[in-house]
Amino acid sequence: MTSPPAGAPLLSAVGDIRGFRHDNLDVVPATMYPVLSSTTSIDFAELTPSYIVRVGSGDTANCEQSGAISTDGGTTWTKVMSQPSSLTGGGNVAVSAGGAGKIVWSPDGTGVYFTTNGGGAWAAATGIAAGALLKSDRVNPNKFYGFKDGVFYVSTNGGSSFSATGATGLPNQGSVRFKAVPGREGDIWLAGGAENNTYGLWHSVDSGATFAKITTVEEADNIGFGKAAPGQSYVALYTSAQIFGVRGIYRSDDGGVNWVRINDEQHQYGFTGAAITGDPRVYGRVYFSTNGRGILYGDISGGGSCTASTSHVDSIVVTTVSGGGNKKKGQAVVTIKDNCGNPVANAGVTGNFSGSINQVVSANTNANGVATLTTTNTATGTVTVTFCVTTVTHTTLTYSSGSNVETCDHN
Repeated sequence: MTSPPAGAPLLSAVGDIRGFRHDNLDVVPATMYPVLSSTTSIDFAELTPSYIVRVGSGDTANCEQSGAISTDGGTTWTKVMSQPSSLTGGGNVAVSAGGAGKIVWSPDGTGVYFTTNGGGAWAAATGIAAGALLKSDRVNPNKFYGFKDGVFYVSTNGGSSFSATGATGLPNQGSVRFKAVPGREGDIWLAGGAENNTYGLWHSVDSGATFAKITTVEEADNIGFGKAAPGQSYVALYTSAQIFGVRGIYRSDDGGVNWVRINDEQHQYGFTGAAITGDPRVYGRVYFSTNGRGILYGDISGGGSCTASTSHVDSIVVTTVSGGGNKKKGQAVVTIKDNCGNPVANAGVTGNFSGSINQVVSANTNANGVATLTTTNTATGTVTVTFCVTTVTHTTLTYSSGSNVETCDHN
């Protein structure tokens, strides 16, 4: 699972039931993702978070590929046009920080592959072991990382070729997971290992050339990042780990120097190491998996701290509606949210319809942050329209168009 800086607060990847876009953390999503029967890995483009890639198990009996792409924050999905030959499962995937169709995929049953055109064609990457775990740098769109059997790899050409960094002291047994820090090129945290062997948490600030072990963490199974604590400039760290002999969920606000346990003996959830992440918009909020018992999220007592200051377009759905007789009107349903992921009521939305109908239309959002904009002009026959939001106004929130999940859509 992952928590992007814009759009839905959480995107999950789930075996057998695909996964979900979680727009409301307190309500079970009404529908699963529409394609792939099972999801094994998900990633979004850090600098273009509406661009998301999933891999898993395609319906091979009906010629479905095992990868899918969303360009609207996980609302709709399109199957990739092709996939590496001989794959036997989804494996794991990483998408470039800039999106733009640059994806590196490590499917089961074959080697590592990359594409520069969103899965239209794939080529084998060189210099990296088959089955490697992949991640993208969250700043440099051409940099990707890999790990397999104690060896850390880096690519600086979009995944075309990798080289081993020579880093030593990393675990070569057990499960290992690593992630790159948003906003800091080359900043990587790696967790994992096996009991009675190398096990723990490591940090690199030089793209994996060297790693320093966090000595206070005896065992760690995963690592996640969230919004920095007040007064801090570095992300909050979250891990499922053993520290000073005690297993639990931990947070560090000072780059791994000090840790606080954020669960207790009355709140245990089976294995919590498969997936964990903080929320980039809400300090103190953490999400983690429970090995078949669902996804849990927690806030600091009293609620997570997020101050709403900006608004953005979260989604646009464009259709046509009857205009009487054989005439049709254009209609756009626009959802506005604030920077904390909450719907924005009483926002003024203005946009432009073009195509078969050309008209500027405005409307206000309701309590759910939804504005319905309908043209008064009509057209007959096959009516195709595009709608683009031009401005959003609110009494207290500043419109941040750069945070839009999408700005234009069409029917």
